[in-house]
Amino acid sequence: MIRVNKGFQGPGSVSYATTASKKLLEGEALLDCSLGVNPYGISRRVLDHLKDFDEALIHHYPKSTDKLKNVLVDYWSRVTLLDPDQVYFAQGAMGALEMINKVLIAEGTRVLGVCPQFTDYAFDVGKCGGEYACVPLNPLKNHTFEPEVFLEAVTEAVDLIYIDNPNNPTGQIMARGDIEAIVEKASRLDIPVVMDEAYGDYMTDLNSAVSLIRDYDNLLVVRSFSKAFGMAGLRVGYVVVPKSLAGVFDAVSIPFPLNSVGVYFTEFILEDRDFVRRSARRISRSKKKIIEALGKLKVMQTHDELPIMVLTAPKEDFDLYRGFLEEGVLTSPGEPYEGLSKNSVRVRVPGDLRPLLAAIEKIQSLIVE
Repeated sequence: MIRVNKGFQGPGSVSYATTASKKLLEGEALLDCSLGVNPYGISRRVLDHLKDFDEALIHHYPKSTDKLKNVLVDYWSRVTLLDPDQVYFAQGAMGALEMINKVLIAEGTRVLGVCPQFTDYAFDVGKCGGEYACVPLNPLKNHTFEPEVFLEAVTEAVDLIYIDNPNNPTGQIMARGDIEAIVEKASRLDIPVVMDEAYGDYMTDLNSAVSLIRDYDNLLVVRSFSKAFGMAGLRVGYVVVPKSLAGVFDAVSIPFPLNSVGVYFTEFILEDRDFVRRSARRISRSKKKIIEALGKLKVMQTHDELPIMVLTAPKEDFDLYRGFLEEGVLTSPGEPYEGLSKNSVRVRVPGDLRPLLAAIEKIQSLIVE
């Protein structure tokens, strides 16, 4: 029998993204409220550059990403000074996280996070031989992040800290001061901190942990153009690392981390930052309408301008994912998220609210408390 790495033995874990993609490919007429894309698409100003795209780029390997690195260095200059060699590209945020795990995780590495949060990262920790533990978001306070509680768990027994901010699946935002308190304590204990900001473009740039990167040599920040900027299909992510780790990541960065189409469009994507702000305002209006429609279903702590949130039914045996599916709405089931059960789902705000609001009304009529 061929020997495989310990982390890949057993049945493995199924990503909620894989489940959603499979459902959508089955051809069912479902309203997608599962995958974390921008419900309003992509900036028309960016798409205008399509007419100038040189098709020969597809025939050749992608050119250097140096220009794109400089675009990001210029963009972040409003909050901090970066060097191009601190930026590394990858296939989406998950690709960046896998690259980080190659560097920081070995057999027995103890990783501390919160729960619920992004499931696929925890799965990858296990594949790499690490051990993932989490501090639950306080259910008595509507699953709100409590920095003082998390700080108590940051001890010498921890080898690495992972936090996604904004939180996936709840859509709540952690304050920059709270993040810095964690990074500062971790720095004193020589613990690296990975901040996953895949949904970070929905919050202000000043709240990003990128603003702290020059002050701490234990901080790595992951970003993505898949969410707010609407470029999920192009799979463009990146990680900002401290200067002390730049050389280390040269060893794990593959020769062509991005495809030619992704490189081309990403050079223009930051030209229309207002597209994200407009999207956030529309999301806020829609999200408020969804929350106003809730009665028997409850929403966990969340931020108005984030497109994702967790809805929960009052009884733990109520299969909320199945309930929405029967009403033609695809959500992300709660069960893959540590700390959630089948009576919870993650919902992404859709472009058309009407089918979702109708489904919520029908489901709430079926719930007997």
